[in-house]
Amino acid sequence: MKRTNKEMVLSGMMVGGQMGGDLHRFTKTVLEYSNVLDINRAWKVKSFRFWLGSTTQEMGFLDDAIFNLDVQLSTDNMTGPVREGYWNAGDNRAIGWGFKTYTAYNYPYKHSGYTPAGLCCRFTEEILQPNHIIQNFLQIAASIKGGGVGTENFPFNVNYVIELEEWDITPIESIVFNIKGKAQDISS
Repeated sequence: MKRTNKEMVLSGMMVGGQMGGDLHRFTKTVLEYSNVLDINRAWKVKSFRFWLGSTTQEMGFLDDAIFNLDVQLSTDNMTGPVREGYWNAGDNRAIGWGFKTYTAYNYPYKHSGYTPAGLCCRFTEEILQPNHIIQNFLQIAASIKGGGVGTENFPFNVNYVIELEEWDITPIESIVFNIKGKAQDISS
């Protein structure tokens, strides 16, 4: 396995999430590579950043609130019951997590002594599995927990920037990483 010194940036916006906790987790496929003749190409996530792409008014805030925006990067399509595989570092498919805590301010009802601030990010962290390889699929998932009066089922959008570095792998490594990327335990 060796680096090719090539990089790729994936950026965009996830549109149409719904406020309301894990029940409203939403996903977007950001990389889908399906060249079966090119099994030696792979990528690693070098870094990723994400941030809320909606205003307090778009999200329905009627008062001040604190909420968390959580994201996860996965090498397989993660579906199924709520929280199955999500936010679980023991699942081989999950390779990165991000957490942000926001404070939302809504000032229309307050007197003129307040200055509208909108959203303020209070905490942020991104975590990456150090030994991951992406061969053909990368998905990002997001959900918001918490919120305030009036926000249930309101929409939100999430911006993201994911920086990938390309790696050249052997056919044997390709098989191992492909199995690992589909959540099978290869250690036993």
